[in-house]
Amino acid sequence: MKRIWKWLKNNLGNTEFFSGAGSAFNLSGDYCNFKISKDPFMDDKKAIMSDWKVVSRDFKKSMNELESEEMSHNLK
Repeated sequence: MKRIWKWLKNNLGNTEFFSGAGSAFNLSGDYCNFKISKDPFMDDKKAIMSDWKVVSRDFKKSMNELESEEMSHNLK
C-alpha cells in the first residue's frame, strides 16, 4: 500500500487533482463554500449586469480592432 501511495504522490501530487476527484466522489464532505445571500434576486441581477458589462467591453474592443485594421488597409 505504501508503494501505491508513494507512486500516487509522485505522479499525481497535484492537489487540484485530488480535490477534484474527492469532490466528484464526495469523499470527505463538502469542498466548496457558497455564499448564502439575503436577496438572491439582487445577486442574480448584479451577476447578469456584470456579465453584460464584460460582453460590452469585449465587443467594443473587437470593434476598435476591426476599425483600426480597416484604417490600416485603407492607408495602403
